[in-house]
Amino acid sequence: MLFFSILFACQEPVDKVQPLEEDFKTELGAIGQNPFSSDNMKAALESVLKKTSSVNGRTLADLPSTTHNYVRFAPQNEDQLITLHNYGYDLYDVPLDQDITNQGEFYQDPSLPPTAITYQYTLVPSNYSLPTTVPYTVLYQVFLFDETAGDQQDPDWDPWAPDPGGGGGGYCYDEYGQAYICGSEPRIYLRVRSTGPEDLYKKVTLQLIAAGVNLKELYNEAMKLSGHPEETIPDESSSGRTQSVNPYGYVRVTDNSTGNNLVPVKNVTVKTRRWFKLATTQTDASGYFYINKAYRQKANIVIKFRNDDITIRGISGALKFWEYAQALEKEAGLFSQAGLQGVNINLTYNSNADTYGALQWAAAHCINTLYEAKQYVWSNGIVGSYPYMNVWISSAVTQAASAPMLRSIAGTSAVNNTITYLLPGIAPAVKKLVENWLPDVTMRLQGAGSTTRNADRLSNTFYHEFAHGMHYDKVGNNYWASYIAYIVLNGGYGNKTTSGSGRVAVGESWGNFIGGTFNRTKYSSNQAIFNFERDFLENQKRSDTYSIRQVSSTLYEGWIPWGMLHDLTDTGEPTTTLINDQVNGYTLAGIFRGFHSGSTTVQELKNAILVNNSNLQSTQVNTLVTSYGY
Repeated sequence: MLFFSILFACQEPVDKVQPLEEDFKTELGAIGQNPFSSDNMKAALESVLKKTSSVNGRTLADLPSTTHNYVRFAPQNEDQLITLHNYGYDLYDVPLDQDITNQGEFYQDPSLPPTAITYQYTLVPSNYSLPTTVPYTVLYQVFLFDETAGDQQDPDWDPWAPDPGGGGGGYCYDEYGQAYICGSEPRIYLRVRSTGPEDLYKKVTLQLIAAGVNLKELYNEAMKLSGHPEETIPDESSSGRTQSVNPYGYVRVTDNSTGNNLVPVKNVTVKTRRWFKLATTQTDASGYFYINKAYRQKANIVIKFRNDDITIRGISGALKFWEYAQALEKEAGLFSQAGLQGVNINLTYNSNADTYGALQWAAAHCINTLYEAKQYVWSNGIVGSYPYMNVWISSAVTQAASAPMLRSIAGTSAVNNTITYLLPGIAPAVKKLVENWLPDVTMRLQGAGSTTRNADRLSNTFYHEFAHGMHYDKVGNNYWASYIAYIVLNGGYGNKTTSGSGRVAVGESWGNFIGGTFNRTKYSSNQAIFNFERDFLENQKRSDTYSIRQVSSTLYEGWIPWGMLHDLTDTGEPTTTLINDQVNGYTLAGIFRGFHSGSTTVQELKNAILVNNSNLQSTQVNTLVTSYGY
């Protein structure tokens, strides 16, 4: 629902530091020699060249001495943090050249105050310029190549190259780790980069191959020289030695509305890293992921709640302030050898909404709901699409939920007015972050009794808000800006007789209708949830006073006519509603045909539905709409 009037209501600033559980903290081991440093790689290449006479030295003559800079950024404020993320760097709060001895949810450098933004680490290709407005230190230079490439396989492109698009126009990965343009349908796969500086990672790999250097031998030599012989890649003919493995496994989430059954998390991003060796993929519809990079001993696995359709961020007292800027993530842990295969990452329900676990659990259901919504749209023949969604989930900062689509309509006067209206109680630093990554959808995780909402309530609300996104995608910026402006001006939905309330009646009817319909489909095997959603759709009485109100356990009333849309599709009507429903010939697809930019009142919506369905049952439709008070 579009509860703009209470979105980001006045509360205590959420960037106030709160006590954090010790178990959340990541602890690091000693710093060892990194095998990928330029100095170590230079020594490894020289050693390999001494052992063979078949290498073409001329081909290596212009081989770069370094491919990346290992950088530690020290952002001093929210503006510098925003700058870093807008560059598209793949940022980590832990040093990349240290082992993790205790995997937590965050790491705060012990040399910094607990209120400071902790250091942000990444690799930046050496032919990319570094920002001039953010303090940084180049810790050392790095030489990377794709050790899995060969004559029969083109090398991957650089996994560390900055991606300012980051999703919704940036680069995404399928379940096999292949890169494609986010949002392209059908997917446009990337064979070479069309923009940005030359890919040094790929360049040096091709140069080494052309020179006749055995890439695995070079890789192994670098591991031995740096004191990590256990990380060498064994020869395929070796026996009795631990082989390198490609990580794979499943990401699942509990559905506490169906007896805590584990369900797959679909199309969520999975990243693996060992020092500077990085790989990315997505889960498939069964929650399965496979990494196309092999690791010998161990690797860290991180779940990032984003894909080419959605990015999810969190606001919570559990999170550190600087974590608000990045996609919400789950540090799954450090996995060793055989443990990298058959990985099971299960996200469980946490009743405390102000925890990492609750946010991650809700994000998994959010990403699933959008996936399922798209399936239901296609299966029902609805001609429409969902725009890319930037979603903010908060523990208690927002109330209810909203679909302002602020990112999509950025630049209109409605956005500035809405931000001023919606964010009076948020600390200035947090406000800047929200303004930079404007939300399309917001969700308050905390439900009744200050506990985390159940899965079926989350999915219903996400279906509802995503339905608004599809409606926005059809009607455009001007319509939606007016929709928002009305709600801001009236502090909510207003009354049925308020000038401009027709957009609310139209827009919220679609959100309520789809939320209940899709959720009833999802939970069709759970009789209690199915009945609840059916009653909400079927048992609506007309009201000229309340927008949405529950009268009894099974009866609802409101001037927003969500039940009217349902009545277009079903047969019969309970006598308790006093609604005259003799319509039964419409489909979801037929109804949505009427939701265009000219449908700003219920009467206009009715006429558009009739016109776009050859006036099907026009007499009965007019009678139905009249009985709802329009």
